[in-house]
Amino acid sequence: MSYSKSINIFLPTGASDGPIELEMLNWNGMIIKIPRKEISTYSDVELDKPGIYFLFCKDDGDGESVYVGEAENLLLRLKQHIQSNNAGKEKFFWNNAVCVSGKDLNKALIKYLENYYCQQVKSSSKYELLTRKSSPNMTLKRAEQAAMDEFTDNVDMLMGTIGYNILEKSKENESASQTYFYCGSKTGADAKGYVSENGFTVCVGSKIASKCSSKTFMNKYAKILDKLVENKIIVDFIFEKDYTFGSPTAAADVVLQSYVSGMEYWIDASGKKLKEYNI
Repeated sequence: MSYSKSINIFLPTGASDGPIELEMLNWNGMIIKIPRKEISTYSDVELDKPGIYFLFCKDDGDGESVYVGEAENLLLRLKQHIQSNNAGKEKFFWNNAVCVSGKDLNKALIKYLENYYCQQVKSSSKYELLTRKSSPNMTLKRAEQAAMDEFTDNVDMLMGTIGYNILEKSKENESASQTYFYCGSKTGADAKGYVSENGFTVCVGSKIASKCSSKTFMNKYAKILDKLVENKIIVDFIFEKDYTFGSPTAAADVVLQSYVSGMEYWIDASGKKLKEYNI
């Protein structure tokens, strides 16, 4: 059963595009979102604590990625990431960090959370995981596991409040009420997908066209397709897991390797076009 929640949102600088601190009634954890540009001037002691953190990145195409890490001092670790990037040792460029701390978190629980969220991102349909090596899987006592289940539920809710639905997963057990759409072509495309919270999700097992039929596609979407292949989301023209595109058109263009309108080309089982749903 879902219950109402009371969330306290504090803007330390008074600016909506600055740091955001989130807390919840009867929960001893805290979420802090902080833009990269604010790291050098942020001085709140709430970040001088151990915890886990997420570094969110956007590429030049339609993709998003995230680095998940843990630290003894969150603010110091974020500054180290910036220094590494400036020195050319770290290749990805992140725009926003989200830090998670808690009064009852010890080193073992923090390592558990880092591993947990790395595994969740791997099954996410939205983000590519940038973390190459995370903490090993921790075996917790039953009481600790119950506490961490509640802790992660609260983290997920608060992160969703500020726009980071990191756990948008493959919907293997999607309810019968979910409307699916299909997209195919004579060049081998045979895909299935649905309108999701962050765009349009193409389902695992969907097949893309075997060749490109549009110069416009090459100019606009070829880099996105190349990255999906590089990250093994698409292998031998098949989606290996659900993947969320920013729009139905981006999804259709990659599936067909062409330049079309997704609202026209995604069609439900009865032949009704996506545009007729007025979504």
